[in-house]
Amino acid sequence: MAKNQTKAVLDNFKIQSYVDSLFESNAGKNQRLQHFLSEYQKVLEQGNAKEFMIYEEFGHGLANFATGNKAVKNVINEMNTNLATYGKELNTYKLMECICDDAAKCACEDAYTNYLECQDAKSKAILCDACDALEQSGDPVAPQLTIVIANPNAQLEPQQITTFDNEGKFSEIQRKIEADKLRQSVEAAKAEIDAYAEKVYQEKVA
Repeated sequence: MAKNQTKAVLDNFKIQSYVDSLFESNAGKNQRLQHFLSEYQKVLEQGNAKEFMIYEEFGHGLANFATGNKAVKNVINEMNTNLATYGKELNTYKLMECICDDAAKCACEDAYTNYLECQDAKSKAILCDACDALEQSGDPVAPQLTIVIANPNAQLEPQQITTFDNEGKFSEIQRKIEADKLRQSVEAAKAEIDAYAEKVYQEKVA
C-alpha cells in the first residue's frame, strides 16, 4: 500500500502516541494501567500487528482504567471521534487485511486508497475492477468486500468505546454505608439506654 496516501485515514488509528502520553501521565500511579500499556508497547515494538488492526481492542481495554483518570478519558474521547469520523473506512481496510494473496491485498488497498483520495467515477471504476478480480480469484473476502464497495452504507461503523464512570456511584455507596453505620450506632446506643432504664426500673420494684 502506498503509505503516503493512507495518512488521511489510517494515520488516525495509530496508538503509539497514546501509549507514550499515558505512560508519562501515569508514571508511578496505577500499576495495572502501567502493565496494560507495557503489554501494548511490546506488541508495537515487535511489529507483529498493524496499529489500525488493534486500535479498537486497545481502546476497549483502556476503558477499564477510565474511572478517575482524566488522561485516559481524553484519549478515549479522541479515539471515539476518530471512529465516528473514519469508522467505515477503518472497517474496510480491516476487511482488506484479511485478503489471502499479498498481491491482491496490495492492489485492493491501493485502489481503495486512491478512491478515497479522488472520490470520482474513474477511481471508483478501478476499485470495482480490483474487487471483480478478487472475486474471480475465489478469495473468501471478495463477496463481502464487493457489497461494501458497491454500497458503503453496508459497512457497519465500529462500536464506540464505552466507559462506565462509576466514581460517583461508588461515592454514593460509601455515603450510604456511613449513614447505615450511624444508624446502627444510634440504635445500639438507644438499646443500651433502654436496657439501663429497664434495669433501674426492676431494681426499684424489687
